[in-house]
Amino acid sequence: MSTPDRPARPVFDPSDDAIIRYRGVSALAVVGLLSGILSAVAMVGIAYWLLPLVTIVLNVAALRQIQARAPELIGRKAALLGMFLALTFAVAAPAEQFCYRQLMRREAQQFAAEWFDVVRRGECDKAHHLTIAPKYRAALDDSLWDFYRKSDNWRKQLKAFVDGSVMRTLLALGPTANARFYETDSEGQQESGDYVQLTYAISYDDEQKSKTTFFVRLLTIRSLGVDGKADWQLAKIEGDVRPQSW
Repeated sequence: MSTPDRPARPVFDPSDDAIIRYRGVSALAVVGLLSGILSAVAMVGIAYWLLPLVTIVLNVAALRQIQARAPELIGRKAALLGMFLALTFAVAAPAEQFCYRQLMRREAQQFAAEWFDVVRRGECDKAHHLTIAPKYRAALDDSLWDFYRKSDNWRKQLKAFVDGSVMRTLLALGPTANARFYETDSEGQQESGDYVQLTYAISYDDEQKSKTTFFVRLLTIRSLGVDGKADWQLAKIEGDVRPQSW
């Protein structure tokens, strides 16, 4: 009785290119890629700027490890992608912060110029109104006096504002005073919003027709309303100050 032919056992040639050798994935490369993705948080603020730098170092170490253990270790593409993301955010975060600060300074100076203009015109009600938080303000038009007439509290605040030494001086000088931006003292963030502190040189001709200059420091605060629109408030006015670079 004949038996069926058994299939021949396969013979593997160790040199056969079709045989796929197991190649491990570099754990450093995987961590580096994940860190590269997480580097996006650097766009949130300066406190996170260190993450992209650490990620770059991590991916460089992964690439060296893969090169040293080639071909048994893979993950080079992951490490390169992680490094690319880290480099992108390492550059983009400071650039975005720089542009934002420049925008803040420009907006703060425009707001300060508007405030000085109403002071030069003697419109003390509008000058005071710009020191009030935006959500409590009325329209800056001819009806603004009604806002103060209807409230004893706001009238008292307006009187105290006008009686301040800096305001008395500026209102007395009126259009004869020339307010010139001198320098930005400081800028940053606080609970109520971003702030920029500016110093202005106020020049005028005294009784002897001699040019006289004194300095005023303004603390301006930028906040976002419920509609997402940014607005500014003059939070503090200081007179008789000495500029930092003086």
